[in-house]
Amino acid sequence: MSDKYVVSQEFMNGLVDWKHDTSPEKDFYITPFDFKEIPFVVKSWWLANNVDSIENNNRLIAIIRWVNGEDVFEVEKPKKWVVRYKEPQGSVDGEPLYIWFVDELTLETEPEATMPPYIRRFDTKEEAQSWANSHQEVVEVEE
Repeated sequence: MSDKYVVSQEFMNGLVDWKHDTSPEKDFYITPFDFKEIPFVVKSWWLANNVDSIENNNRLIAIIRWVNGEDVFEVEKPKKWVVRYKEPQGSVDGEPLYIWFVDELTLETEPEATMPPYIRRFDTKEEAQSWANSHQEVVEVEE
């Protein structure tokens, strides 16, 4: 098993709520009944169909280790999607400039590394693709 599992914020919220709802005290003892009350998002991750049974067991062990106070989960950084032109539009100090969609009416030319915070970020790739045309591409960026 790796050092930490990278999980969604939704997963961590579910896990924290489950632990608190089950036993708000500092000491927490897990019973079989407690696992019947585990949130769907946590249960889906633990019993994922796309992993083998050993990994399912390792995930259960990670949940128990977390309940016991070990730092076994890392929340993934939120991702967003932006639309940019496929081809650079000139350069600044040798770094290509891309045209980014700020909103429906405004475009901004910036190097990719200094993408302004006000650039329009979409929650899903599909949503961003609805704004792109054949000369543009959708790329994933950190929030």
